[in-house]
Amino acid sequence: MALCALAIILLPAARRAQEFRGTISDSVTDTSEAAVSVATIAVTEVHTGTVSRTVSDASG
Repeated sequence: MALCALAIILLPAARRAQEFRGTISDSVTDTSEAAVSVATIAVTEVHTGTVSRTVSDASG
C-alpha cells in the first residue's frame, strides 16, 4: 500500500520531467547587424529528422 501511495505522489513529477517541447529565441541579422524580416528559418531535430519552419518578423 505504501508503494502505491509513493507512486501516486511521484507520478506528477515524472510527467513534468519528460517535457518534449523547447524554445529557441534569437534574431536574424545581416552583416551590418540590421534585422532581416521575412527570412525563412528551419530547425531540424537530429534524432527524428522532424523539421520545424518559421519566418522572421520585422524585428528579425
